[in-house]
Amino acid sequence: MTRRYRVGLRTLLILGLLLASYGAAQPAGVLQQIPTPNPGTSSNALVDIAAAADGTAWAVGSRSGPTTEPLILRFDGTNWAEFTVPPEVAGIAFGAAGSTPEGDVWLSGTRAFSVYEREVFFLRARGGVIDRVDMILSAGAPVALTANSANDVWALTGAGDVVHFDGSEWTESPVPQVFDTLNYPESIHAAGIDDVWIVGYGGDQRGDYEGYVQHWNGSAWSVVPTPFTGQMQTYFRDIDGSAPTEVWIVGDSAAQHLSLQWNGSAWIQRTGPPSSTPLCDVVVLGPNEVWAAPYSLAPGSKFARWDGVEWGDGPTIDIPNASTVAWRGLTRADAGNLWAAGSFYSSSHFTLAAKLSTGLTTAAPEDHPERPAVTLQAYPNPFNPATTIRYQLDRPGSVSLRIYDALGRLHDTLFVDRWHPTGIYAEPYSPPGASGAYFATVTFEDQRTTTKLMLVK
Repeated sequence: MTRRYRVGLRTLLILGLLLASYGAAQPAGVLQQIPTPNPGTSSNALVDIAAAADGTAWAVGSRSGPTTEPLILRFDGTNWAEFTVPPEVAGIAFGAAGSTPEGDVWLSGTRAFSVYEREVFFLRARGGVIDRVDMILSAGAPVALTANSANDVWALTGAGDVVHFDGSEWTESPVPQVFDTLNYPESIHAAGIDDVWIVGYGGDQRGDYEGYVQHWNGSAWSVVPTPFTGQMQTYFRDIDGSAPTEVWIVGDSAAQHLSLQWNGSAWIQRTGPPSSTPLCDVVVLGPNEVWAAPYSLAPGSKFARWDGVEWGDGPTIDIPNASTVAWRGLTRADAGNLWAAGSFYSSSHFTLAAKLSTGLTTAAPEDHPERPAVTLQAYPNPFNPATTIRYQLDRPGSVSLRIYDALGRLHDTLFVDRWHPTGIYAEPYSPPGASGAYFATVTFEDQRTTTKLMLVK
C-alpha cells in the first residue's frame, strides 16, 4: 500500500535550515586580535606570553631604537600597555614567560657576561608589579618556563640544563645530553615535583634531526621512546599537560604536523588536523580540550583543536596588509580562553596578541554560588550520525550523563557517578534511534544541566 504525505512549506523550511546548519563548516573557537603598543622605531616583536590569576597578562619581547631593547607589555584586563623594564635588567634579551597555578607570572631573559657564561634573570610579577628579580650565571639562555606550584618553578635553557626555583632561590642542574653532537631543547612541562618532561630535537650531524623526550622521576633523567624514535626530520616543539596522565607534544615531521599524547605508560601518535601546517605551541585545558598554534609565517594559518576524538582546524586571524604572521607563545588565560602572542610584518615588524575563546563558558568563581558549576554543549548540532557532548566542571565531583527522548523518557545512559577532576570533557555520542530531538542531561551534585540534541537522518 502506498502512503502519501503532504509536507507543509513551514516544515520544509525548518528541515532546510537544519540541514544547512549541519552541512556548514563550523570552525571551533574565535580568535580576536587585541591591540598592542609598538614603541620601537622600526621593529617590535613578542616572544612569549603568560596570564595571571587576576585576569591580567604579561608578554615579553623586543623593541628597536638605537639598539635592540627588551620589551614588557602588560594587559590590565582591558588594554595592553608598555611596562617599564626594571633598570637592573636593562639590555637583557627576553626568551620565556610562564605562570604558576596560584597566578604568579615569571619572565626570563639573558645578558652577556663572559665568553662561556650568561647572566640569566628571572622576574616575578605579582599583584600588577614586578616584586622580585633573581640572577644566576648559566651557559644557556632560557627557552621555556613551567610551574607545578609557586614553590616549584622550572626553566629550560638553550644549553639543555634546567634551573629550579624552590620558593627561595634558583638552582641550576645539568641534564644528560641525548645526542653527542647537536641538542636543541625546546620546551619543559612540570606535571609534578617528581614528574617533569623536556622535549627538543637533535642529532649527530647537522640536518639529521630527531625529536626526543626526557623525563625526570625525582632522582634521574631518562630518555622516553616515542613512535618517532629513529625517524629523521622530526622536531618536537612544545609540551604541556593538565594532569600526570594527560600530557601532549606537538611539532612537525617532514614539514607536516605531529602530535603525541601520553596515556600514563606510552606516547600515542594522534592524526590530524585537516590542515597540514606544523604546530609549535600546545595548551592542554583538560582531558578532551587541547589547542595548538601553527608553526608558520604564512598569514591565515589555522590554530588546531583536539576535542577528545580528533584534531580539527580551529580559527585564524586576518591582519590587513600583513605579509607574515609568526605565533611565538600560547598560554591559558582561564578555563574558556587562551592568549596567543607573536608578531607580524607589514612594512615593519609589529607586536601581536590575540584572545582565543574556546567556545566553552569560563568556570564560575566560587563567590558566585548561584552560577552553575557545570556548563554543557554539543557539536556538531544538528548532526548525523554522531555528535560530541562537551561539558565543563568548575570543581571536582561525581558526574552522570544520560540521554532522554522528546517525551522525557530515558533513552540512553552513558555513565553514572563517574568521578571527574576540574576541567573540560568531551563524550562522543551516536543516538540509537530515529531522527528527532533528544536531550543530554548532566547531573552534578544537586544540579541538572540539559542541552538539546537534534539528530537529522
